[in-house]
Amino acid sequence: MNTILTSEMDDIRYILGEGTESLRGRRILITGATGLIGLYMIDFLIWLNQQYDMDLKIYAAAQSLEKLNKRFGNQKQNLIFLECDLSLPETFTTQEQFDFIIHGASPTDPAIFATNPIGVINTNIIGTMQILGNAIKSNARFLFISSGEVYGHNTGKSFTESDPAIISTQTSRLCYPAAKIACEAACISAAQMHNLDINIVRPCFIYGHTISDTSSRVNAQFQRQVISGQNILLKSAGNQVRSWCYVADTVSAILYVLCNGISGETYNIANPESVASIYEYASILANIAGVEVNFAPGATHNRAKKSDSILNADKLLALGWRPVFDLKTGLQHSFALKSLACVYNE
Repeated sequence: MNTILTSEMDDIRYILGEGTESLRGRRILITGATGLIGLYMIDFLIWLNQQYDMDLKIYAAAQSLEKLNKRFGNQKQNLIFLECDLSLPETFTTQEQFDFIIHGASPTDPAIFATNPIGVINTNIIGTMQILGNAIKSNARFLFISSGEVYGHNTGKSFTESDPAIISTQTSRLCYPAAKIACEAACISAAQMHNLDINIVRPCFIYGHTISDTSSRVNAQFQRQVISGQNILLKSAGNQVRSWCYVADTVSAILYVLCNGISGETYNIANPESVASIYEYASILANIAGVEVNFAPGATHNRAKKSDSILNADKLLALGWRPVFDLKTGLQHSFALKSLACVYNE
């Protein structure tokens, strides 16, 4: 494994501390295993098994196994693939029972929100009901990966977990946050009705080398541009402020909540040291890659309403979690890992 990744894995284990031992000998299901978070999560758990003889059985669920086979085909010890399309009813048919479930299966590409919104809704709601059914059967500890998008947008104040979900119903993106809110309700209801041990986490703008090469998210576009040696092209002034979080910190936060979270609680995942505008993010990445930031014609005159998305992570920090990577360091790692092709070819 690349030395950058090895260092990151060590950092995650350090943050987890004694909580790591709660994973020993357990069976853990990860849905959305081919996503930005899922791929990195599996990398870490495989490393944990190899380095510390954890005897942790990892079940990776995805709609297609092609990407998993390509990436992990030669590391199948204690790694089991489950193929299922969670947008369809009764497709998660495994008889396996799990100790821990991290449910992150969902389309996250804005392009899909526009072209297949029903698919987004079905994957979230139908999929979550199926995975919750297994959690009830297994009496598993269940962690649902929601999204900071459930809050809508803000200016001047970061969102806390107690803030209401206020989303616009007049947007093509409605399918995603609305489905996440419905899934959160299902999780809370299952916890009440079946006495399940459940937590919800709300990450926001995650970046890292495991993001899909086909993603239309702006940070994915930036990454593709700099990897190919191109200047970053901004199509707006880039003044929207975001809570960015490097994928390694996101994975450590999810596992920290899994091992230490108070049952029934919801936690924002955000790095207070990584709040930046889209322009600032692009500028840091461009400087790392040795390219420039350019604006498309008319971009700086874009009068679109400023839409910030900033999360308050005080609740998670009070639990004991700490992020490791500020925005510059996270982008340096992301660029190095992707540009050197030292992990895998997507």
